[in-house]
Amino acid sequence: MAITEVLCHEITEADIRKIKATSNDSQTGGGARDLRFSIDYAPCLDRFFPEEVTYEGGTPYRIGMFEHYDASGKRSTERVRYAFQPTGARPREVRIAQISKLDFFLDLPELVGGDGVLFMAFIRKTDSIPQAQYLTEKQIEAEGGHPVIAAAMRQALSERKGKNAVVFSAELR
Repeated sequence: MAITEVLCHEITEADIRKIKATSNDSQTGGGARDLRFSIDYAPCLDRFFPEEVTYEGGTPYRIGMFEHYDASGKRSTERVRYAFQPTGARPREVRIAQISKLDFFLDLPELVGGDGVLFMAFIRKTDSIPQAQYLTEKQIEAEGGHPVIAAAMRQALSERKGKNAVVFSAELR
């Protein structure tokens, strides 16, 4: 079962606060809990999620199943909601909803010196459901890693804009 596509999103301190459900800085609301992507990544995300649409609270979502292996190697699958239509307030963004409720996001690794940037990687394969897992810059660059993925990461890191999270995708053929 070969990897056909990878989508990686840098996990910033702000994202860690979302994952831990501590991003509520004011008393007016629950704080953001979504992992946001530029609309430019919508075609890639669309390939990870079936076309069937469901509505929750009036919001349309596509639902996808993702597999995850925890630190002990135990495999689990999880239902993930993808808000594929931008909102009026954020017309250039799509998002994976409520990451603080997804076990694979909660399985945050301990970073050590030299690990570099932490990414959540969404991995599409030829013969199975997609996989979600954390990868570090060091792991992506490691000997034996895929050179196309490493090159895409290096390019995205070199083009970083301000404090924006680095996001990149790579199709493998």
